[in-house]
Amino acid sequence: APGYWRGIGWYRKHFKLASEYSGKQVFLEFEGTGTVAEFWLNGQRVGEHKGSYTSFEFDVTEYVRFGETENVLTAKVDNLFRDTLPPTVKTDYTFYGGIYRDVWLRLSEPTYVSEVIWFTPSVSENAAALKIQSRLANKSSAAKELTLVQDVLDPHGALVKSVSMPVRIPPRETVEVTQDGGTVTNPLLWSPDAPHLYRIRTSLHAGARVVDALENPLGFRWFKFDSQRGFFLNGKRVQVQGTNWHQVYPGMGNALPNSRHAKDMEIIRAMGVNFWRTSHYPHDPATMEASDRLGLMVWEELPVNKEIGDPHEYTANVLTMAEEMIRRDRNHPCIMVWGLAGEVNAPQSVAKKVIGAVAARYRQLDLSRPVAMHEPRGEEIEALVDVTGLGVGKETDEKHRQFPNRPYLVA
Repeated sequence: APGYWRGIGWYRKHFKLASEYSGKQVFLEFEGTGTVAEFWLNGQRVGEHKGSYTSFEFDVTEYVRFGETENVLTAKVDNLFRDTLPPTVKTDYTFYGGIYRDVWLRLSEPTYVSEVIWFTPSVSENAAALKIQSRLANKSSAAKELTLVQDVLDPHGALVKSVSMPVRIPPRETVEVTQDGGTVTNPLLWSPDAPHLYRIRTSLHAGARVVDALENPLGFRWFKFDSQRGFFLNGKRVQVQGTNWHQVYPGMGNALPNSRHAKDMEIIRAMGVNFWRTSHYPHDPATMEASDRLGLMVWEELPVNKEIGDPHEYTANVLTMAEEMIRRDRNHPCIMVWGLAGEVNAPQSVAKKVIGAVAARYRQLDLSRPVAMHEPRGEEIEALVDVTGLGVGKETDEKHRQFPNRPYLVA
């Protein structure tokens, strides 16, 4: 479009790391870069990332220098058109480019907690069962005998549950362990009217020393989309009052500070909304944290819509994006749905293959939430997802009569 710039931008960042940090693992975390980003640290290529809206990280320990020597991070970021990387064609939003979200330098011990996932196999007003799965990495050349501790904190910060287990991590390996968190009695449930937010503090201990620790949000709730009676949360019907929202603001483009993201979520909640769709891509982590806190339910989606280039390459890119989205956000109780943007302009056979592959990957990664798609364009594609988004009208009413067991969300 006229005046719409797509091209290449270069960044350079100089930084020092004090000698006292020598021996630590060093990571670079990027919350969002548009669209294809390539990185070099001290002249050595670190890697590449494709996709504007999902977060990613690189372990740069082998490239970094400690002490008085400066490190130089170089980034090449472009938002050039690619028909194999969604979103492909300009729709109702602008494809800004560059490093537009936060970037973090993270230091840890060579043995650290790389990921924590919580599961609630059963939840009621009386009791909630909790399981916690952790990935533990050991980048050192020696096996580590440690203790893994999970502390469950209630919304006021009080300790309600603590479980621990010994773990052995072989050298240069990553292990996955699952702990039974037991039962939390009379849990305070998460809902739009009462967004009670627990936290899980995960820590690795070597004797009395804490080797690594991190926290994740935790929410106790259960829900379902009933095809005839509507949406049920914690056993009660909740009228969904929704909106879409784009990560754009006058004068800022997409480069919003966290405070602006949080403020927009507060405005959305104040106007009576209890549900929003991340049109049409994963949003900044700050929006998910605000949604947890404010009681905003979320349909988070990938920008699978419009034109599709080579289906094999396109699908591979989208499946990577799906993994990055779910890995980052699955612990947020606000998320009710993993979605696809919809309105795909491709032959039915191609659309079916792509949507089918993404839906299967969503379910493989997280069975606790339904797969949804807006405007699937055809019964065969509707059948691939759990919840269908359609416009208000007689055609939608007729379709619901035709498929009475299929939940619809209308906008």
